[in-house]
Parts: sequence; C-alpha cells; structure tokens
Amino acid sequence: SYKSRTFFDSSRQILISQAPFWLHNASLAYRTPDERIEFSGWVQNFMATEYTVDVFDLSLLGGIVTQVWADPRTYGLTVTLSW
Repeated sequence: SYKSRTFFDSSRQILISQAPFWLHNASLAYRTPDERIEFSGWVQNFMATEYTVDVFDLSLLGGIVTQVWADPRTYGLTVTLSW
C-alpha cells in the first residue's frame, strides 16, 4: 500500500509530518479439503520500512518533538481450527 505525506497536526509543519512511503505485507494460506483447519504464514512490513505513526509536538514546552515509530518487519504463523 502507498501512503502520501501525513501531517500530524493542523499547522501542516514538515518537521512533524511523515514523508510518503510504500508498505509491503504478504500472506499465504492453506485450508484442508474439509475446511476445518487453515495454516497461514504472514509477513508485515517485509521491506523493513521505517515510518512514523504518531508525533507529539512538545516544542512549546521545551523544544521537544517525540516520534512513535511503526513496528519493524514482523512475521508469524497462524493456525485456525473450525468445528
């Protein structure tokens, strides 16, 4: 998915915004013929893109801007049972 520039406050300051970026996720699943068990493997942010998800502008209180970064590359397996 693509995300254009994001501004984290109404003043639209570049210093407290996120530049545009691409985010790549993938998954692959297998379901048994009786559809009772599903195995899936997944990867989120598989290009390990570094991007900001939130910003706290405390510049009026001491010149500090704090950024919250997104999760790095994450992967896992999921098993789903249906009865």
